[in-house]
Amino acid sequence: MSYEIDKYDLLFQTSIPISDYISFKNPTVEEVAKGSNFTKYSSIFVTSTREMFSQFPEVDELELRYPTIRSILIDKEMQDNNFLGMYFGEGKVTGKELLFESLEYWTGIKKEKFKLLANGKIICTSPEWIIDEEEFKNIAELVSMITSYEPNSDFIAPLNMTPTRHKVWMNMYKGRLKRLKRSKGTLADKILVLSISNNSYLPINEIRKMTYFHFCKLSILLSEKEGYELRWMLNASPNFETDTKIAHWKETII
Repeated sequence: MSYEIDKYDLLFQTSIPISDYISFKNPTVEEVAKGSNFTKYSSIFVTSTREMFSQFPEVDELELRYPTIRSILIDKEMQDNNFLGMYFGEGKVTGKELLFESLEYWTGIKKEKFKLLANGKIICTSPEWIIDEEEFKNIAELVSMITSYEPNSDFIAPLNMTPTRHKVWMNMYKGRLKRLKRSKGTLADKILVLSISNNSYLPINEIRKMTYFHFCKLSILLSEKEGYELRWMLNASPNFETDTKIAHWKETII
């Protein structure tokens, strides 16, 4: 990434500067919980086109044609249709309109100040900012970092599937999606779990003021710690014999 991002800013600051004139929102847990557009405005940057097209039998060809979200936006056939809007739950909104709304959410710059040029570049008039392919990639990486996004391979189609194999995979995909919807806890559930997962109670009032990045990383590390402690107890049990060495949970961050 060409942006030089300070990890302390991600932990503690609610604004991440990328230049003298442009900063990105680093939302708190409360902002994410109370806002209705966080997922949508994040997903347009972090979702891969392969994931988007995974339900289509011609996923390989579509990914080659549209390797990035930006490539969809600059394609004349796709530019004014509502494929991206429908995919991200915005109905008949065009991809361009959704992107400009997302940029406004993350930067605070009014969407009216952005313009998509015929050559595929996005320009902002005030402050001056040109978003070409490389800059779009930098934005996507920054949003992925802020949101702690990790792609779920269960929902990304394998390469080089035959039409028959794709039908089989789609049945698996639908089953996985149903299980995910049944088992996936809300952010409120995750906040409650985190509040009691530590050795001492973590007040919800403190959690709500954390940056979302801080919250996600803390949740991941507590899960790593719990997994390590369980593996250690199993290895220490006289009924369990193994020569496997257990890496300490702190090695995930140090």
